[in-house]
Amino acid sequence: MHPYARSVLDNWLTYFIGKRGFVRYRGLEMAQTCRMLTNIAQYYLYTRDHELIIKHLTKIEGTNAKRTKLLVCGRSLTRVFC
Repeated sequence: MHPYARSVLDNWLTYFIGKRGFVRYRGLEMAQTCRMLTNIAQYYLYTRDHELIIKHLTKIEGTNAKRTKLLVCGRSLTRVFC
């Protein structure tokens, strides 16, 4: 099971996520982005496969930064941070 999960995650991070963490083919909703970050965390907890995480760390961090910015912008009434 772990080799299949690794190949799916590696494929997604390699071909569908840009260098700064943005989705290449179309924008995901906030819930989908958060779920994918959760899936990455669960993958690591189950497999301890740090090599794959380190390989795509820049993209993962970019996705998290994007999610954080959207969260801050959504909560800001004045939109100062956006």
